[in-house]
Amino acid sequence: LSGATVLLLPLDVANNEGYAGCDGFDTAICGGLNMSLFWDIIYWLVPIWLFLLIPLSTFYYEADDGMIMAGTSVGAKPASRIKEAIKYELFVVVIIGLIFAF
Repeated sequence: LSGATVLLLPLDVANNEGYAGCDGFDTAICGGLNMSLFWDIIYWLVPIWLFLLIPLSTFYYEADDGMIMAGTSVGAKPASRIKEAIKYELFVVVIIGLIFAF
């Protein structure tokens, strides 16, 4: 995701080619890509990745008690791990929501 963010700048420059007409009145020789949409997608993916996917994967990893491979785990299933990870993730989302709300 960070690589896509870095590589989006040269794509934006190459798409507009430095021509003043690419701003809207003479777009025949421009790249034709809607770069505003690309930037919006990247700018929305960064916080989603940061606040949702990274903590969820961390909580899923930590939900494993390490006893599944030893055969001594009592009733531990992958579905229970994902439920526990989602429970902690909801807690994180509420805390971050409260921080940004106030």
